[in-house]
Amino acid sequence: MNRKFSITITGLALAATLGLAGCGGSSSTSTSSAAASGGASSAQAAEASSPSATPTPETPTATVLYPKMKAAVKAATSAHVKATDVSGSKETYEVTGNQAGTNATLSIASPTKGKAQVLIVGTKGYLKGDATYWKAVGAPTAAASKLIGKWVAVPAAKMSSLGEVGIKNIADSTFKNDPTSAQLAKGTVTAADLDGVKAWKITGFDGTSASSLWVAADGEPYPLRVANTKASTGTRTTEDVRFDQWNSAPKAVAPAASEIVAAPGQG
Repeated sequence: MNRKFSITITGLALAATLGLAGCGGSSSTSTSSAAASGGASSAQAAEASSPSATPTPETPTATVLYPKMKAAVKAATSAHVKATDVSGSKETYEVTGNQAGTNATLSIASPTKGKAQVLIVGTKGYLKGDATYWKAVGAPTAAASKLIGKWVAVPAAKMSSLGEVGIKNIADSTFKNDPTSAQLAKGTVTAADLDGVKAWKITGFDGTSASSLWVAADGEPYPLRVANTKASTGTRTTEDVRFDQWNSAPKAVAPAASEIVAAPGQG
């Protein structure tokens, strides 16, 4: 099945960005998040469907709801996105920020690559990683020992590698393969409760039940969740992306000067 949704978060590996690992190019990772490793059962626990799937006059059609969702995303000023790769690396990615990516907080947590966080404040960028992270990206031991627990100033020449983290870019990536009008016409919309939030759940627009989209039922129709399953795993959820804090995401604040160190070779 061709996935209808995906998410790509760039600028998080950053070894090349800071010139620490001696490798070229920036990292781009397609990731997603399942509610828990239990697969379909956990997805069902997070979302309680309406007792009746029978459409009511108030239930919008997928053909109407999907374009409204896209328009709401385009007009939003900020949001928080979380994605976890459950089927492979188990890495978790998060982005909190504005549309343009000029103010954002990015984080990555990996069982093998450690934890790292990036702050983008205007034209400035700052990176903090734990010992496992610096080892994973190939930082020399002597240099890494001085970086743990500190914010590393991203060199101005490397800031462009962090440029794909705006909510607009992430949303464009997530919904880049828009369903056609004919596919949306096949979609089914049902009322759902997603973690206590009233939502419309759209399924079947790709001809299967493999892709699902939850859209806020109250207020602006912002996307709340995107989930995909793969035929090879039956009904187990393999990809899951969560959205929240629309227009209310906290702003990233530059760290205090005493917490900032220059990147190796930049000081």
